Amino acid sequence: MTEQLQPGPTVTDRQETMPPETGDQPTDGPITTVPEIIRDELRTRVHRQADRVQQTASDVQENTHRRVANVQERATRIRTQLAFRREKRDPIRHRLSILTVRIVSRFAAALPYRVRLALGMMIGSLVFRLNSGFRENIQDNLRHVLGPDADPALVERTTRSISRNGIHNILDLLTTPHQSPDDLARDVTFDDETIERMERLRSDTKGVIVLTGHLGSFDMIGVGLTNRGYPCTALTGRTTYRVLFDAIAYLRGSHGALVVEPTPSGVRELYRSLRRGAMVGIVTDRDFFQNGLPVSFFGSETTLPPGAVRIARDTGAAILPVFARREGRRHVIRSQEPFMVERTSDAAADIEAGMRRMVAALEREIGAEPDQWSIFQRVWPDSH
Repeated sequence: MTEQLQPGPTVTDRQETMPPETGDQPTDGPITTVPEIIRDELRTRVHRQADRVQQTASDVQENTHRRVANVQERATRIRTQLAFRREKRDPIRHRLSILTVRIVSRFAAALPYRVRLALGMMIGSLVFRLNSGFRENIQDNLRHVLGPDADPALVERTTRSISRNGIHNILDLLTTPHQSPDDLARDVTFDDETIERMERLRSDTKGVIVLTGHLGSFDMIGVGLTNRGYPCTALTGRTTYRVLFDAIAYLRGSHGALVVEPTPSGVRELYRSLRRGAMVGIVTDRDFFQNGLPVSFFGSETTLPPGAVRIARDTGAAILPVFARREGRRHVIRSQEPFMVERTSDAAADIEAGMRRMVAALEREIGAEPDQWSIFQRVWPDSH
């Protein structure tokens, strides 16, 4: 018998029967083709990009909400300030305010000095312990002056001292209407250099602007000036309710100083006072109404009021930095070198230069004796 020849495998059959290529690809799982890999990679990239876009949109929305909230908060603050400034003086409330402060003043003056001292220590300690807002504000200011790495124990001791000094200042101001000229001459003293500077400036310039800050019992500067025969006009911004402000203004003017508010009519009175030869006192170490000019103060950005510098530039008056220091029951008044604000065609540059000199004077005095800086509001409002 002849053996029949079987047909050999075709090309297709050989491909089906050939073992798969060896390598990393497993032989018992599904084989992923190149198009599938590309498709998966593209899908992953699209998902990542979509996540990034979504996150960006979320961030933009959050920033927008934050900015809107800031604008609304600022608008509310401006409306509150406008309403506060527009508060009119009620004649009946004004008379009640003056009557009340006269009674309280007489009571405070009747207390022996040692009793007032003990009372100030006690109330100041209570303010330090119970009023966390004031305490935190003072500590924030001190960290700018002493540095962020200041010893916490030093900051706490200085804060307690400032709290007590602030109450002592209030009690001293309450007693001034009942002090005689001799009493004031004993308790409020000017160093010889300050007297010499004031006399020289009054004769050589177009007026004197007494630039000061909340150091020591700063109200005693105006009281001491009028007691020595110097006409004095004090610019006092109303930072509290009208009834309380009227009481404070009464005390500050109890020995003849003229107290005016920073209104258009008040500012015009300052110019008239300078022309009459009066000394104009302006406190410049805190921007109470948040409408000052940006400055670098103890190395941090804030704003301070430029009123003293602008008036000096407009009138040619000299600026004399004058500060008070509490020494027991005495108030020692001392000054720094006076300076003029140049008047050129570039008003902004003139004011900026004057502000730098103003800031330097404040930094020298506050930096030398931070425990005398009795201010209970944050000077750097954006630091919290």
